[in-house]
Amino acid sequence: MSPKKKSTLHRINSTSSVPLRAATGGMLAVLVVGGTVVATNHKDVTLDVNGEIIQASALSGDVRGLLEDNNIDVDDRAMVTPGLDESVENNGTVTVRSARQVALTVDGQPKSVDTTSLTVADLLSELGYEGNAAALSEGGGAQIPVEGMELNITTPRDFTLNDGTPGEEPARLSLAAATVGEALEMRGTPLGKDDVVTPAADTPLTPGTHVEVHRVSTDEVTEERPFDPPVTVKEDPEKPEGEEEVLEEGSAGREKVTFRITTTNGEETDREVVKRTELEPATERVVVRGTKRTSSAAAVPGGTVWDELVQCEATGDWSANTGNGFSGGLQFTPSTWAAYGGTEYAPEAHMASREEQIAVAEKVQAAQGWGAWPACTSKMGLR
Repeated sequence: MSPKKKSTLHRINSTSSVPLRAATGGMLAVLVVGGTVVATNHKDVTLDVNGEIIQASALSGDVRGLLEDNNIDVDDRAMVTPGLDESVENNGTVTVRSARQVALTVDGQPKSVDTTSLTVADLLSELGYEGNAAALSEGGGAQIPVEGMELNITTPRDFTLNDGTPGEEPARLSLAAATVGEALEMRGTPLGKDDVVTPAADTPLTPGTHVEVHRVSTDEVTEERPFDPPVTVKEDPEKPEGEEEVLEEGSAGREKVTFRITTTNGEETDREVVKRTELEPATERVVVRGTKRTSSAAAVPGGTVWDELVQCEATGDWSANTGNGFSGGLQFTPSTWAAYGGTEYAPEAHMASREEQIAVAEKVQAAQGWGAWPACTSKMGLR
């Protein structure tokens, strides 16, 4: 076995040279003192840089030097705690928050904000919006990147709502909605495709707005029902006018009908037949209806002066109507016929009976004399 080699350090200390031993002793003393100084100034530090935790060592100096040693750049807008010129404490924590820019829109009003907040929730607290139930375009826990972000904030606004209950006291609500339609969605009652809202759904929701909603729905309903039989009317000129006689009763049929029913605020506002299917045919109902006119005019015996006058005026034809503006046996104008009550009997004189025309003529003669029929009454020697 070969002999053990002595260490270099041992050999140096074993030399017989006095100067060498003195020099060696001096050097060791320096090393011992220097090591003591380094051990004394060494500090363990936790760096929190925008939420990233770094365990670092510092030999001496202030926070600025510590950040430079760890290649951490900060600008004048950054927040550094403790301050850059403060001493580094052993086992201490140095927090760095870089400034970032947020393009903020609050209730439609844009502005730019510089912040050192790491999250949206921190920013809201910084701006004084914490706890006011504002609606956000990003969640409160969302991180704000160093390069910045866009954030929309909608604050609550008070408004009143009548949702499909006209006449009732409107509800008083407060929601962080930008528009009328958004408020209804946030409330859990979004508009249906046929619903009507005032003001319109895209109207900005401002404090004090009153929203009126009419809920409109359309459904199809199918039901079976009877339907009336067709009616055939036969006229009988020998029966008094208006008198009817049923010859065949007929019978109702049955049908299946599909309706499209529209309701507004729960009440039916329209019903339209979409489809009709006959299930059982109906049988015809036959009715005889009299057309013989009855009149309240008194009976007049034949051979009167009026019969002689009709012979002159219309060759004895009580139903004369030549289209010359005069009609009937006594040739009434429409205005004279109406003025003396003729329309109570018939629309025009030629449609009235002999007795009815005489009844009107007597009123005319009483008012105008025989001159109402100048030519014929002269021939007849009545004037």
